Amino acid sequence: MTHIRDALVSSPVLSRVSDFYYRHTLLAADVIKPVAARAQNIIAVSADLGPIGPMPHGTLWVRTADPCGVRAARLVVAPGPLPCPSVVAKGDGRPLNAGDRVLRVLARDADPNRIMRGSIGFFLFSGPLVALFAFVLSLAALCLSRLAARAPATAAALLALYLFACMPAARCAALKVVLENRPEKVSEYATSGSETRRYLAVTTFPGAVAEETLRRMLTDPSPRVRINALVEAGRRRARGLLDEVVALTRDPELNVRTKACWALGRIGAGKALDELERIAREDPSGTCATTRTRR
Repeated sequence: MTHIRDALVSSPVLSRVSDFYYRHTLLAADVIKPVAARAQNIIAVSADLGPIGPMPHGTLWVRTADPCGVRAARLVVAPGPLPCPSVVAKGDGRPLNAGDRVLRVLARDADPNRIMRGSIGFFLFSGPLVALFAFVLSLAALCLSRLAARAPATAAALLALYLFACMPAARCAALKVVLENRPEKVSEYATSGSETRRYLAVTTFPGAVAEETLRRMLTDPSPRVRINALVEAGRRRARGLLDEVVALTRDPELNVRTKACWALGRIGAGKALDELERIAREDPSGTCATTRTRR
């Protein structure tokens, strides 16, 4: 999945497709999951509710007088009905999330994807997807064999075009083999003028990339290099790179902004958490949907 994500952001056309997917479909990020199973739940809580109680790891709780104004909230909890989709908390004197009930009980009323999730699960895991893939491959093989019998030159041209399209992937694989066998070349790759080499450095041996080099990678022209540099900055909990990470929360690429939020959650400094709350309030795309922080 990581390679698919990076392939999408490295192509201008596929990047537009990816952005459309994340912005406009119910499958965006991990929204298709049940509310309690999502990696990050931004929960807006009405200011007039009592103590929240247990707050599971991986949630960002925003207490506010205007919970409907938290544009990226996955769930809004209030003492009564609101003009935005919300769940009503029971006034039973117990903490709001006692027994994890906000996510596991109340959230059942705000899960519009239950039927869709079951249908997708059937398609993916009960055979139809495998059968469709086998059918497409068989059809392509049959068409190519018939074309080769009638027009060998055309079939050869199509085969050559296919091999030509595979050349960038083959070159990337060859460069990766070289790096894996000679890890001392990681600094050379990381500072190379070749986007492919920089990408391989930060994905193959990210821990060996110097912090100053990683800082430059966070401003790299290539979105897939920026994404993986953010992942490494988050893994290191690199507070020295906080300003660069914050700057990428405004990156034009949605996937870059998402990983910037993830890195902020890992860094966990006061400024990082303040930035996450700002994004939760201002960015309607739910950019910080996959961060791992707790507030």
